[in-house]
Amino acid sequence: MKSEYHVSVVMRDGVGEPAAQGFPRRAIQVRVVDVNDNAPQFLQSHYLIDIEENNPPGASLLRVCAQDADSSLNGQVTYKLGQLSHMAAVIFRIDQNTGQLTVSALLDREQQDVHRLTVVARDNGSPPLKSSVMVTITVLDQNDNAPDFLTPHFIFFLPENIPPLAQVGKMGVSDVDTRLNGEVEVTEVNSSVGPFVIDNVQGTLRYMADVDCEKQDRHELDLLATDNGRPSPLTSVARVTVFIEDVNDNQPQVILPSSNLPCLTISTGTTTGTMVTKIYAIDEDSGLNSEIKYTIAARESPGTSPSSHHHDDSSSSPFQLDTRSGNVTLAHGDGGKPAPLHTTVWVNLLVNDTLEPCHLETLPRSLPYRLAQTPSEKPAETPACDRHARLILLVGLGIMVASLCLFLVTVVLYMKQRKRSRGERQQRRGVNENQIPLRIQERYSSGEAL
Repeated sequence: MKSEYHVSVVMRDGVGEPAAQGFPRRAIQVRVVDVNDNAPQFLQSHYLIDIEENNPPGASLLRVCAQDADSSLNGQVTYKLGQLSHMAAVIFRIDQNTGQLTVSALLDREQQDVHRLTVVARDNGSPPLKSSVMVTITVLDQNDNAPDFLTPHFIFFLPENIPPLAQVGKMGVSDVDTRLNGEVEVTEVNSSVGPFVIDNVQGTLRYMADVDCEKQDRHELDLLATDNGRPSPLTSVARVTVFIEDVNDNQPQVILPSSNLPCLTISTGTTTGTMVTKIYAIDEDSGLNSEIKYTIAARESPGTSPSSHHHDDSSSSPFQLDTRSGNVTLAHGDGGKPAPLHTTVWVNLLVNDTLEPCHLETLPRSLPYRLAQTPSEKPAETPACDRHARLILLVGLGIMVASLCLFLVTVVLYMKQRKRSRGERQQRRGVNENQIPLRIQERYSSGEAL
C-alpha cells in the first residue's frame, strides 16, 4: 500500500516548551521491504471472444492482463496456458510476457464450436504465487457446407391405390451449418414432372395425383436442395426413383374368342388329345396379378333349360380346359364298338361376369358336317333311343304308303283287264248266236238225242 515513510523528530526541553529556535530537528526515512504476499490478479473474471471459422492462421484472439501488487520480482508476471488437450495445445498459443492469445490453425465450427482455455498468471516471487482465468472462444459459423442428402439416389415403392397426399418417403437432407446457413429448401428440378409434391416442413415427398402402374410403373425426378446462406447459397442434387407397385385392379380382357357369338365345329374324326379351340386373355396388371388361370365357371347341360347350369365336372364332358394355357382339348370320345360314334356340336364359350348363356344370332349357311341340335335351339334334346324309334317309325310308314300305292295300282289294272275281257266276250257272243256248240254238233252227228 505504501513502500516508504518519512518521520521528522524534533527535540524538546524537559518542561515541554517548544524548542527554541535553532534546536536540532531530525528526519528519519522508513522503507518497507516487499514480501511476496500478493498473487497476480486478472482484470476480468472471465474472458469471452467470438471468431469466425476458417480464420487465417496466426490470427490474434485477445490479450489477457494480470496485475501483481508486489514489487520487483515479486510483481513480475508471466502467462501460460493451463492443461489442454493435444489438439488445443497445437492450435492455441499465448505470449508469456504480454499475454497475447493467438490461434495457429484454422478453426472449424462443424468440428468444435466452442473452445475453453485456462490462462495461468504467475509472479517471480519466492515462492511464486499464481492465479488463473477462463477464456471461452466461440467459433462463428460460415456457409461453408452445402446441403447433404442422405443418399444420392432415393428409391421408394408406392402402391397405386395410395390415398392422395399420402407420404411417399423421407427425403433425408441436412446441412451442418447453423441458422440461415443451415436452413434448407428442397425443390424439384422439373416441377411439372410427376404427380408428387415436396413437403419441406416434414421433409417428405408426398403423392399428389393419381398414379397408375399400367400407364407408368415408375417415376424419376431430380431434387435440388438449397440453403439460405448469404451472400451465396449452396446447393446439392439427388435423384429419386418411385416404383409403382401393382394392385390387382384390372379384370382380364378376353382376346380369343373376340365375342360371345363365334362358335366352333368339331369334326367327327377328331382324335383324342387334339386342341379344338383356345381361350386367350390378357391382364394389364403385372406380376402375380397378371397371371391368368382358366376355369369353367358354368356348363349348360344337355336336356336342361338354358338357365340351368352346374359346376364343371371333367368326367361328364369330352372336353378339357387347360387352366394355364387356355387350350380346349378333346379328352375322350364315345367308347362304343366296333367304331366310336361322334356327334358334332357347337362349342359356345362365354366369358363374362354373369352366368348368362351364350345365344347365337346367326348360323353358318354351309357346314361339312350335319350339326346336332343344341339346347338353345329346342326345348329339350331327344334321347338317342327315341331318335332311332322315330326313324324306324318313319321308315315303316314309308313302306306302308308304298304298299298301299302298289295295291291301288294293282286293283286298277285288274279292273281294267276284267272290263276288257267282258267286252270281248260280249262281242263273240253276238257273232255265234245261231251256231250250235261243238259238243252239241257231235251229238247230232252221232244220233244221240238231246
